[in-house]
Amino acid sequence: MFCTKCGFNAQDSKFCPKCGTPIADRGSVQQSSEQHVQQNQDTMNYFEGQAMGQPQQEPVSVKKKKWPKVAAVVAAVLAVLCVAGYFAYPYIANMISPKNQAITALKNAGADFESMLTDSVSSLSTTSAASENELKGSLKINSAAVDGMNYMSYLKVDTINYVIQTDIHKEVVSGTVGLASGTSANVINVLFYTDADNVYFKIPELFQESFKMPVSNLSAGSSVTGSLGSLSSVLDSADPAMISQYSGIIQSVIKDIMTGFDKMIEKCEYRKTGASTYQSENGEIKVNTFDVTLTKSALLEGINAAIDALYADTEVSSYMSLITSLTGGTKDTIKAEVQKGLSSMSDIPFTIYVGREDKLVKAIVDFSAIGVASAGDISLEFIGSGNPMEHVVMQAGIDGTSVKYTLKLSDGKISAALDFVPDQTTNKGEFLSIGADMSVSGNKITVDNISCKGKGDGYTIDVSVSGQMSADTYGSMSLTAASFKDSMDLYKITSEQSNALSEELLKNIDVIKKLVSDTLFNQLILGGSF
Repeated sequence: MFCTKCGFNAQDSKFCPKCGTPIADRGSVQQSSEQHVQQNQDTMNYFEGQAMGQPQQEPVSVKKKKWPKVAAVVAAVLAVLCVAGYFAYPYIANMISPKNQAITALKNAGADFESMLTDSVSSLSTTSAASENELKGSLKINSAAVDGMNYMSYLKVDTINYVIQTDIHKEVVSGTVGLASGTSANVINVLFYTDADNVYFKIPELFQESFKMPVSNLSAGSSVTGSLGSLSSVLDSADPAMISQYSGIIQSVIKDIMTGFDKMIEKCEYRKTGASTYQSENGEIKVNTFDVTLTKSALLEGINAAIDALYADTEVSSYMSLITSLTGGTKDTIKAEVQKGLSSMSDIPFTIYVGREDKLVKAIVDFSAIGVASAGDISLEFIGSGNPMEHVVMQAGIDGTSVKYTLKLSDGKISAALDFVPDQTTNKGEFLSIGADMSVSGNKITVDNISCKGKGDGYTIDVSVSGQMSADTYGSMSLTAASFKDSMDLYKITSEQSNALSEELLKNIDVIKKLVSDTLFNQLILGGSF
């Protein structure tokens, strides 16, 4: 036998004569060798059987059902990674390219604006613009203080009840306005009718006669009838059938313009400046802030994209061709004129706040940054809890004067406020605040409060009203010029007529007592007003 360590032929010795290593028994070595050979043969037979499609006994060293379990675990891990990746993608994408969030937010705001415009067009195309309308309601005067004087203290009535009918096409207005105390019956009523020539009215509780005044002698009356004439022309041209006919074209134009808006947004320059918690009027909002620059090239690309979209739009292209034929230009000449008009444009920097779901929370433009002499800024906030557009705040400050407008919409409720504060260095303590809180249900409007408060130019004012009103159509106008037959012209009244009216008023003096406070009534009597 040979030594397993040095290879010397030890023959039958139990120890190697050369290195002394024990020599293994020949039988055990042979048995071990045969077992090793048999294992190799079994393994070869197994794989040959798999290749030939024949069932073979699995080698002892391979465990049953091991690989199916591993495959199931791997599949589960991959599924988890896919789901996690789906939800994590927006965050990962924003980390890789932060400007994507800013672009998406501005595009989302544009889409909301587009939706609002197209919905308005659809509504106009299906809503009848009736020329005959009736406005009915009542308003309670809660306060009427001017320069510290409470005028309500001089009155026993505090409620105005009214029914006003208009026929815009005929340019006439008529109605009744009454004064009452709370919900009691009107103490006094003023009936009126106005056409293009005269204003007719009568106060039946005081006089039997009717009166009239030429509209030409009343600047307010002329303004009303002129406005009615203009409104009549608008309604004539804004027939619902016509709006319905062109609503598709109008909506296509809006869509094409917004295509240009999106292109412009893509080409602006963006820089993420941080993340913070914004303290809005509607609570805390987690936002990312971005500095954005609207460059001349971005604006040009946006305008050109809108022009291309308009010409490519089958709904609009024929009208665009008509415009170019009338003006003698082409699509390219229009683009050239736009580029020429923007040749001196400077970059416009602004800042935006982006909140959850890539919604625009706030945008601020600093006028001083674009070289406007009257330095200041303007901002727009969209901070509604559900729909950001349901709570909008606009603020502007120029030369120390600040203006703030707030609009809230929620479940049929409308709240609007306008605050104006002039430069306090020269107008200390001066301000003007106008607010309205109301709700709408069908054709009924409930006025919770309409107020006007202010101080300026030596005056103070605090007026507020509340009530309800409804708008509807009517069959026929309740008052016409014929309702004021033999009206007395107030500009041509004779002395005899004046004396007769005074006597009639004295007969109805109790009506005056129901209108004004006792203190004011005594002042009027003692002062000889009656």
